Amino acid sequence: MLLVLCGCAAHGPRKVVEPKASPVLNQRIDITGNIVLQDKLNKGGRIAFTDLKAGPLAIADEQTDRVALKIIQGVTDVIVNSNVGITITNDPHEANLVFEGYIEEFSVPSKFSKMFLLKQRSRVSISGEVYDRSTGMRVLSFASSKTFNNSKENPMQAGLSIGNAIGQFICSHVTKEQP
Repeated sequence: MLLVLCGCAAHGPRKVVEPKASPVLNQRIDITGNIVLQDKLNKGGRIAFTDLKAGPLAIADEQTDRVALKIIQGVTDVIVNSNVGITITNDPHEANLVFEGYIEEFSVPSKFSKMFLLKQRSRVSISGEVYDRSTGMRVLSFASSKTFNNSKENPMQAGLSIGNAIGQFICSHVTKEQP
């Protein structure tokens, strides 16, 4: 005896499957740092910024340069608006502190993933240090990264957010000396 089932009955009853919740995208900024010379940081003074260089996972192109400028803008905005005794200078010879860093990673979705509406996540990661210009000694070091969704935030906004976080990190570790 041969039994052949055709149509929908052959597949059995439908199972109701709950859609999996997509993982929550990390909208916060991860930042770590190390204060090496607290007294040099507390003195304040003038700080100069060098260009952020492209690291191993970042291509040195115009978009990376724009993100680097937004990071520096974010840091300077926080320092200028805080009252910690650090001022910004454009001349590195006038500065007693120098900020330098690397964009370690800058990844954006490829054109292929954009065409097929695949995940649109990007990542910006930076590391750097502030050093004393006269001695060359490191005052503090930092590393920061942010993963973001391209449909809600662009790389320039992410760079500004990272810069703000780094600026807040620097300013939060300056303790003013009481006269």
